[in-house]
Formats: sequence, C-alpha cells, structure tokens
Amino acid sequence: DPSKSLVYSQKDEHYQYFVKKDGLSTGDNAQNALEFTFAHKLVLLLFGFMILILIFSIVNLGWWMQEMTMLYLGVAIISAFICKLGETEMWDAFVKGSESLLTAALVIGLARGVMIVCDDGLITDTMLNAATNFLYNLPRPLFIILNEIIQIFIGFVVPSSSGHASLTMPIMAPLADFLSIPRASVVIAMQTASGLINLITPTSGVIMAVLGISRLSYGTWFKFVLPLFMIEFFISILVIIANIYLSF
Repeated sequence: DPSKSLVYSQKDEHYQYFVKKDGLSTGDNAQNALEFTFAHKLVLLLFGFMILILIFSIVNLGWWMQEMTMLYLGVAIISAFICKLGETEMWDAFVKGSESLLTAALVIGLARGVMIVCDDGLITDTMLNAATNFLYNLPRPLFIILNEIIQIFIGFVVPSSSGHASLTMPIMAPLADFLSIPRASVVIAMQTASGLINLITPTSGVIMAVLGISRLSYGTWFKFVLPLFMIEFFISILVIIANIYLSF
C-alpha cells in the first residue's frame, strides 16, 4: 500500500521534480509516459563500462579526483552525442543536473565544518578523555557495551571510519588488554559503531548529499532508519559479548 510510505505525501512533488517531460502531468500516468529508448540503453551501458574503467584505474593506475573528473566529463559529452543533444541542450541539461547537487555540496561543506570545529576546538579529544576515565575498571560485558555506545558518539563527530579508528583504537586497545578483553572485540565494537552511526549522522557528507539529491528531509530519513538502527545495535551487542568469551 503506497499510502503507508513515509514520503507518500510528496508523491506529486516528486513526480513533478524527477519526471522530465514537457507537458507531462503528475499522477499515476506519469510513469507510463516515460520511454526507455535505445539511446538510453547505450548511455546506461556506457556508464557501466565507465565504472569498470574507474575501478581498474583507481586500483592499478593510481587515479584520483582529477582523473575521475575528466572521465566523468568525457562520458557526459559522449552521452550527449548518443542522445543527439545539441550544444545548448547539453549545457542546459548539465546546469539542471547541477542544480540538484548544489544543496548537497553546501551541506557537505557544513558537515565538514562541524568536524573541523570539533577537532580544532579539542571537543573530540575531550569526549574521548572523559570516555576513557569512565570505562576504566568496568566489568568486561559492561565495558564492551559502553565502549560501543561511546564509539557511536565519537563517530557522530568523526564519520570517517579510518579517522575514527586512528583516533580511538590507540586508547581503547590498551584498556581492553588491561581488562583481559580480546582486542578483536574492541575492533568489532568500533567497526559496528562506525557503520551504525553513518546511517544517521548529519555530519556525514554522503548521507546529507544523497538526501539532498533525492529531496528527502533528514527527519523523514531518521524516522525510517531509527528502528533498523536499534535492531542492528542490539544484534551487534550480542555478537560482541559473545566474541569476548569465544575468542582465543
């Protein structure tokens, strides 16, 4: 039942925004008016081939942002020729596509700004120091549960999984050794915490960019994902506690 969807009230708005045909009205007939042409199939095939080139070049040739940008631009120009778009039509399409990314780009910059403030203001270090003092000498199961919760809060201000690990593991691993907790359990706690918080944190550029492009409010996304977040959280707690007693 589509009416049960959290975004059902935005149905007409989404049809108006995402369905790009002149004179196309919103409603149930909007999807039927779209035509998947042979040119569209070629562009889709070209895009898939580009992804393969991208993966190979990043892994084997050391490509990064500049090379990827040129590849995307080249594929965009070839796609315009395949779809028989003139110069004006091509750039109009490019500008329209960029419009949807502008908000996302601003949000990514804001999210990065929050991270910089937390790092330069020593907010992250203060949180980590307080957490370390709190966890010291706790029973093993309680330590690992609270460790994951604290890792989730740290992940809120440091959404990067590599940055998260480099910040917390040099402190949490020796604490685990002191309490005779396997280091693997602490690593699993950090990994699951990082994965969980990156489902909901507004400081994640990926989350906010995708929500901006899809025209979905953060509140709607949070309402949808929170039950899944809690289910995965409790499952991860059980797995980590079991790992304490099963690790050799």
